[in-house]
Amino acid sequence: TGVSSPLDEATSALDVDNQRRIETALSQLRGQVTTLLITHNPSLVALADQQIQLANGRLTQSPLRGPSTSSLQVMEE
Repeated sequence: TGVSSPLDEATSALDVDNQRRIETALSQLRGQVTTLLITHNPSLVALADQQIQLANGRLTQSPLRGPSTSSLQVMEE
């Protein structure tokens, strides 16, 4: 499995058609590359196998599709 570059709000400045093209491309890359998406966009969040949230200085992870094989330590300051 390859690794792609992180995508930080990759579709935030795009029109709907181009946003859908990005979503389609990401869907087609599933299982071939690991992609880190940083987004508030619900349609991109829906593509995720795992979701990691940062809230109040705390990281939490919740698997979205089946069991996760990775782990995340919860960190607090």
